[in-house]
Amino acid sequence: MMDTQTSQDANTQVSDEHNANPWITVTKRANKRRQLQPHTVPTQQLPSTPSEPALRQSRPKTRLPRLPPLPAEDYKLAIRPHDGLNLSKVSPKTLLLAVVHAANIRSEKPDIKLRVDENQNVPTISTSSEHIAMTLGQITKITVHAATYDITSYGVAPDNSCKGVVNEIGHEITPDDFLTEVEVPGYEVLTCRRLGCSHFVASESLSS
Repeated sequence: MMDTQTSQDANTQVSDEHNANPWITVTKRANKRRQLQPHTVPTQQLPSTPSEPALRQSRPKTRLPRLPPLPAEDYKLAIRPHDGLNLSKVSPKTLLLAVVHAANIRSEKPDIKLRVDENQNVPTISTSSEHIAMTLGQITKITVHAATYDITSYGVAPDNSCKGVVNEIGHEITPDDFLTEVEVPGYEVLTCRRLGCSHFVASESLSS
């Protein structure tokens, strides 16, 4: 079954983190940290004394339904379609098949899961395979119902990560120098890249 929940072990791995996209590296490091953390059983708390009932708002905010969760340890990629592709009119299975075909993934049951946010018109692809994630990150077009659409894809970093931009970083400073020297209290800086030829450096970090 390959619509929104499919799985298969992946054997191909990329060993050099420096050659991977930042979101790939951050996800790998987050998974390693998750495996090293001891598993703790949550303690039960006694029910507290009920407080005074709060006043109801006259116009409560309408909450959108929460999207189904994707595996926390997976690599995740968001796709923004262009050229008028309306995902609310495309079934998840059709969209997933279009993505698999565009990435030239030949497995009958690829390790890919799909979640579609119809309000934002953005699907999120999830996979436990680093190789598949990097392959999906290379596609620029998908074909749906015999029509071809341009897409923009970008990696989705783990929930406990954050991005930042540092100014006035001279060109003599290499990425390795930056990672060695920079310190962010409460975070571990994992990746960085210079924004074009500017003195701005973008970084991604994981909370300690």
